[in-house]
Amino acid sequence: MLHYSNQKPTFLSVFEMKALVLIIALSSIASGYNDRPAPELLAKVGQYAYFYNPNFLLPATELEAYCTSYGFLPAAIPDAAQNQQIYAALYSKVEPFSVAAIGLKFNNETFAWLDGFTKYEYNNARNDTDTDGDQLYGIILHTDGDLGGKWTPVSAKKILRYALCEKLS
Repeated sequence: MLHYSNQKPTFLSVFEMKALVLIIALSSIASGYNDRPAPELLAKVGQYAYFYNPNFLLPATELEAYCTSYGFLPAAIPDAAQNQQIYAALYSKVEPFSVAAIGLKFNNETFAWLDGFTKYEYNNARNDTDTDGDQLYGIILHTDGDLGGKWTPVSAKKILRYALCEKLS
């Protein structure tokens, strides 16, 4: 049997609203990036296994946290052969003229891979762009001409659809 109360419904107090917002925020932080799809295997090249996320939808500044939340590292591309294999593997999977976040950072006039293992010895960064201060990079995908496969600076605020992670064997 249902009982109805004559009491009027009350709205949440300011304190209760703040507590609710805090609980939601903390649960979002605790879940990390696992609400995003896990990276999918793209290609194995030498000691590197590359994984990509076709629905990253975050800025490049979030790549390292995203990859490590799944036990991967941000992708490093140590040579031209690996760059070409990654580009070829992604070519049919991505939209034209898109960019995928990679683990490359420019800081204090030097490039470094964010995986902490790969030495920066192969340079495929565009030389027709200005780079000011710290800068993260992405690989230009699915385009013909000289820019296909080049590494390009990406804005810290630009949302990227694609992301590349790696696992070393």
